[in-house]
Amino acid sequence: REAFSSHFQALFSAEPMSFESLVIKERESVSAKHCFDPSIIITPGELCSDMQKCSNRAVGENLIHGNVYRRCSAALTKIYYPLFFKSYSFLRPPLQFRGGMLHELYKKKGAPSQIVNYRDVTIADHFGKVVTRCVRCRFMTHVKGTTLTSQWGSGLNGGETAVGHLCARTLAHIA
Repeated sequence: REAFSSHFQALFSAEPMSFESLVIKERESVSAKHCFDPSIIITPGELCSDMQKCSNRAVGENLIHGNVYRRCSAALTKIYYPLFFKSYSFLRPPLQFRGGMLHELYKKKGAPSQIVNYRDVTIADHFGKVVTRCVRCRFMTHVKGTTLTSQWGSGLNGGETAVGHLCARTLAHIA
């Protein structure tokens, strides 16, 4: 297990830490100045619609299955929308929305003792995925207006999506 952990740590330039340590680190890194950005706020109807697109494959990190979000989207929108509005209007979503737990998954080919026969799987909160997708769509309209066709990453021009999240965070810090 330690071999897999160190392999994925090197792959993602990450370090394992407790949730408490992560919260403390995040609070220390965020400045007190946050600006309200109305361009990224979505309506309750849009949030409800996006909840209906939740995956039905597995439970999320909060142990709530995607089918619950899909079938109870109207009720859950009433519960979650105030949290969504407050956290995203100040560009400070809860840590639970921004990550997940990384696990290794055997590809069922090759020797199980070889690291290359595994892939990483992130188990994340379903609602965090919903709101991140919503906000990302809003940010991407701004990002696309400022990028050239020669720029790669961030889901632009065939680039990787993970870089898009980095760009979105960077734009938020610049603003």
